[in-house]
Amino acid sequence: MLSLLYDAKSRNMGDHLDLLLGVVLMASPVLRISSCSFDGQMALYRFCNLTQVPQVPNTTKSLLLSYNYIRTVTTTSFPVLEQLQLLELGTQFTPLTIDKEAFRNLPNLRILDLGQNQVDFLHPDA
Repeated sequence: MLSLLYDAKSRNMGDHLDLLLGVVLMASPVLRISSCSFDGQMALYRFCNLTQVPQVPNTTKSLLLSYNYIRTVTTTSFPVLEQLQLLELGTQFTPLTIDKEAFRNLPNLRILDLGQNQVDFLHPDA
């Protein structure tokens, strides 16, 4: 019973987040916010038709990659990004594979979002 309630709440929250994201994306041209940009600490690459993780400066603290076509995350997907704390890989438009030690170069990663993905393979030592 509790797990069903939790699932319903998390889906409801996900719907709210999707709505918020939609509003932000619709307002982006008006606010002059690019969906494929970097501001010094945040790399925003949502809806950029990416098929692999882009190279970002080592000052990046947040890397937002949702709504792309990234299929595989490997040990070479990321250079050493010691400042990175948030990685958002949720909602890829293709099945996602995450290889062994895929996140080894992200020593300070605190939040990893893989939500709303069809994960083909997630290595236990990712």
